[in-house]
Amino acid sequence: MAYVYVLSLLVLSYNTLVFADESCDENFTAMTGEVKSPNYPEKYPTNVQCTNDIHVGDGYRIEVSFQNFKLEPPDNTLRCYDKLEILDVVTEETEEYCGYKDPFTYVSTSNHIQLTLISDSASARQGYIATYQATSAPTTVQTTTPLPVTTSQPENVATSNDTAVSGKPTETVGDSGTSDTTFHIPWMHVLFGVGGVVGILTILILAMAFIYVQQMRRDDRIRLVEQDNAGIHYDK
Repeated sequence: MAYVYVLSLLVLSYNTLVFADESCDENFTAMTGEVKSPNYPEKYPTNVQCTNDIHVGDGYRIEVSFQNFKLEPPDNTLRCYDKLEILDVVTEETEEYCGYKDPFTYVSTSNHIQLTLISDSASARQGYIATYQATSAPTTVQTTTPLPVTTSQPENVATSNDTAVSGKPTETVGDSGTSDTTFHIPWMHVLFGVGGVVGILTILILAMAFIYVQQMRRDDRIRLVEQDNAGIHYDK
């Protein structure tokens, strides 16, 4: 029995030394490709740390679609024995996966990620296989706060004081996004428009004529009163 135990240790040590000397790291720069665990579809080796580095062109994200994923399940506290760590190199965000998972997709934020398989000395599983592709990153739209703008919808030409002829409301839009609406009355144009000047002059002339007539009538009444008073005094 002791011989079997020693033999098992020798085999394990041999596998560890072989895979320690044989690097399992890979670099990918193509826009599409396939990544998989060492020995897939056979079991991945124990005591390894293998990294797949994927680096595509600027302005792209990386979408990794896993078709099969089988690592050693976690313990009751969900601590992973064997795990796959996915690091977004630019943002330094890390996600960790272990156990058996249905097909799923990981999407990076930047154009550079690293997939690192870490296994312990215990039992191994089949591992994983996935395809990746570079996808266009979403465009960020930069917006600026607009300056206050005054808009109007007159039917005719507005006057010099921006009063609409039609009487439609003029809307002022501010930084807060609210609007103030002022209703303009059509007769304001009559008073201040070109035609309104003639109207005002006509009104003034009529007013002056009316005042003149009233003054003449008042003077006539005064003379009549004075004549009457003079006649009465003469008879006495």
